[in-house]
Amino acid sequence: MAQILLHGDLHATIYAIDKLHVGALSNFFLKGGDEYVGTDEIHAEEPRKALSDKNVPTKVYVESTNRSLESKSVYELSEVSTGGKLSRHNLHVQQEGADTVTELSTFHLSIGDQIQDLHSKLVLDHPRGATRQLHKCIVAHSQGQAVFDGNVQVNSRRIDDLKHCPFAEICWYFTESWEQFRISRPIDVIDGTNPDPVKLQQREKSWFACSVKSRMQYMAPTPRVSILEQPPAHMGTSFVRI
Repeated sequence: MAQILLHGDLHATIYAIDKLHVGALSNFFLKGGDEYVGTDEIHAEEPRKALSDKNVPTKVYVESTNRSLESKSVYELSEVSTGGKLSRHNLHVQQEGADTVTELSTFHLSIGDQIQDLHSKLVLDHPRGATRQLHKCIVAHSQGQAVFDGNVQVNSRRIDDLKHCPFAEICWYFTESWEQFRISRPIDVIDGTNPDPVKLQQREKSWFACSVKSRMQYMAPTPRVSILEQPPAHMGTSFVRI
């Protein structure tokens, strides 16, 4: 069971329940004075219970939490904050294996001239990573502010799947030029970091084999959407996609 520790008046208390199933090892540092700096870093291997007291509305609190989730890990964070003059929490969760679950529940209350700031980033690099995040905030003062920046980054493994699947097939076309492509058989994906000079030459040759419109579509801010009817005069017809 997670333990909760409350310090000071209830109306000015932040407490956090931070649990890791399949994990526990943690460090938490509190520095007195006018500024709070919290660092909470852990590699998920054993269950963990954490709590913190950050409850003086005239001070500045900055906290950084980093989590690394191995395969089949479950990470839960519940946080309630009435914060200080300025409270900021930077939360980063990195998936290191498949079949992980991340649940984040946060509630911030600004009852005075306060700024409550939460920045979270979840990075999913492996299959079957599930995330659920709920953030609620109440600003009960004319000069109170609340900031929330929640980011979930899902890195597709489709390229790797295509490279290692003997039945891989790619089909696509460009809407502007209506050029159609179909690739089937074992696929070797070559990018600019490939160490083989022969393959890099093949890559460059195939690039210049595309029509100008196709290359323009690749170079647009949004792939597949051409922003130029004609290439810039100074680029001619031999500009290269970097």
